[in-house]
Amino acid sequence: MDNPKKVPTFNLTTEQEIDIKKAFDIFDTKRTGFIEFKKLRLALYYLDIDCTMDDIRDFIDQVDNKKTGLLSYQDFFQFMRLKMSEMGILNVFMQSFSYFDTNCTGLISFDDFKRVAKELDIKITDIELHEIIRTADLDGDGKVGREDLMAVMKANRLI
Repeated sequence: MDNPKKVPTFNLTTEQEIDIKKAFDIFDTKRTGFIEFKKLRLALYYLDIDCTMDDIRDFIDQVDNKKTGLLSYQDFFQFMRLKMSEMGILNVFMQSFSYFDTNCTGLISFDDFKRVAKELDIKITDIELHEIIRTADLDGDGKVGREDLMAVMKANRLI
């Protein structure tokens, strides 16, 4: 399976790999080495992976060239690995967001960006910081919220 989003896939823990195999085996009731695509959503739910129907449809279109309606373990594993990697990226993102948002307002202000740039010894002008905020601030309130950054990440196919 190709990785069209170019999301870096992390190495999974042994426990995660076992969980993926268990989920597959639960839905491979006939022990054929395949599960029906209609059971994919249930497997995602079993693994506590949030996934949109569009993502599922895109994945199915990508791997079901022969229109069998069946999913191999290899493709299932790769898809779960991708989804778990996205979740890992989101966790890192949330932790990073909290580093900026020291007041726990759910918003990052110009002063927050400036403070972090100074702490990290990043040479950036106020004009450049304002440009970053303007680009990411989708609701026009002059601050960047989690939703703003999530939208930017999705628009750039980072998640």
